[in-house]
Amino acid sequence: MIAIVALLLAPLAAQASDAQQLIDLIRRRPATMDKATWREQRREAARELGRRHEREAVPTLLRIIKRERFDVILEIAIDSLGRIGDPRARPTLEALLNDPSVDTYVRDAASRALERIGKAHQTPPEAAPPKPTTTSKAPPPARRTARPTESTAKRADRPAPLAEGPVVWSGKLAATDGTLSEDILAMTSEVDFVLGNSQLRVDGAAARTTANGSLATRFFHQAERKQLGYTIEGHGALAFDVVDERNTDASWLLKPQLALRPELRFYPFDGGASPFFGQIIADVGLDSVIADDAVTEQRSSLAASLASSFAVGYGRVIDVGPRLRMQRMLRVLRRVGLLAGNVPRTVRREIWRRWYLLRDHIGSFQRLGHTLAVLRQQGYLRKYVDPAVAYRLIRILDDPQLLRRRAGLQLSTGVTLAQQLLKGAPDQTSTVLFLHGLYARQHRRRALAAELHFAYDTWGSPDTLQLDGKLSHRWYFYNAAEDGLGDFELALSAGLRRLRNVGDTFGYSALASVSFGRQLTRGSELRVGAEGGLQQHSGIFMLTLSGRYGIIAGSYVAR
Repeated sequence: MIAIVALLLAPLAAQASDAQQLIDLIRRRPATMDKATWREQRREAARELGRRHEREAVPTLLRIIKRERFDVILEIAIDSLGRIGDPRARPTLEALLNDPSVDTYVRDAASRALERIGKAHQTPPEAAPPKPTTTSKAPPPARRTARPTESTAKRADRPAPLAEGPVVWSGKLAATDGTLSEDILAMTSEVDFVLGNSQLRVDGAAARTTANGSLATRFFHQAERKQLGYTIEGHGALAFDVVDERNTDASWLLKPQLALRPELRFYPFDGGASPFFGQIIADVGLDSVIADDAVTEQRSSLAASLASSFAVGYGRVIDVGPRLRMQRMLRVLRRVGLLAGNVPRTVRREIWRRWYLLRDHIGSFQRLGHTLAVLRQQGYLRKYVDPAVAYRLIRILDDPQLLRRRAGLQLSTGVTLAQQLLKGAPDQTSTVLFLHGLYARQHRRRALAAELHFAYDTWGSPDTLQLDGKLSHRWYFYNAAEDGLGDFELALSAGLRRLRNVGDTFGYSALASVSFGRQLTRGSELRVGAEGGLQQHSGIFMLTLSGRYGIIAGSYVAR
């Protein structure tokens, strides 16, 4: 009899021992295993513990959630806790869900895990289900509350294909055959034309009034890969200034400008998972001035500038607009009962890819068609999308307030070697040590940004110093139908600088600005604002009006 009991308990003991080995593998790296292999195997271990519903693994999985932020094991641990269904995980998952500093896809995973834990707690495995009656119309329990077997674990997050039925889209879909590399994390492309950017400035202390306007075009492209990030930005401008000073004839200046700024960042550690990078930046500029000045004899000038920067840094800043747009669309489909299950990252990535390839299309009907087609093909869309829901989805896809929504943290420090070539004057060379920081945070209805730049020029005597900082908060307004009504921005900026040939005299500025902007399609915008404060012991006030016409605007994120 004892032998029979031992034989029956042997598999259970082996399974418990195997589970403990998986837990130990997550906690510490074996001495004989390299770091990359260990990372991969501990992810599989965390996933397997969730499949087995091992409650002994809950403390270890909770430890992962509290410590990990840049590894995919964070998502795996959250999913495994949801599968295990232990209430001990609820406080940690709720804290993660309410933490705005965490990526949205992580909070979505925490929400799904909490939903699973709630359902498992309401219907424990040992409780017998109520017997169905002939009059009961209650739907059967959701598949996710049942204990998955090993054969079905891989399909637990994907619903079965639904019956065929009509979907509101009968037009021909545009081709989206372009491919994006598997290691692409994010991409952004913008081309726009700025018309009538104007400013009126009144300096009371100096008795000077300045008015200016400009025409400009801008190109911006950013690509973020796992180990490589690069940005190419260029612009051309034609500015026109008029200056009127007391007891002096008015003068005007015409200033054509061209600039190109390529930037390259390399993330060499942990296959790009580590946010530390090396950076190379090149700046090429051409400036000229044609003036009618009653004070000076000079009528025109020409200057070219060349600069190379070498830096090290930390972090990434990417456009998360597609992520915000997807959240709103899935929320609409879920509320009206048309979404079957939670849409995984792979399906979202395919939709984002098609949106990016359609970035130069006018209107959003093509993007709507491709969105419904992908959801339908993958089995996440029910058989009918009525016209009212289709209209709401179109309004979300048309929402221009979800463009240029950059988020993240990036710090860099390095040195810049610059040379300026002046027509009719000696060339100027400088070596500048700099520190730059940018932090941006995005929510659907607001955005916060902070930027700091420090530069110290060691070439020449005396040295020059410049310190600038800006903090801005933007609120986005919507009506009851979720149509964008524009945004209101409040910004504070301050600067401190010592210029060459001015001795030890420091200049400073402290300005506050408010503006209201109305966004249009493909990055077009109209904005009016006012700015005032102190500059060099003088009070200044400025009014600004700008218009931008977007030719191309689109972005892509991988998660």
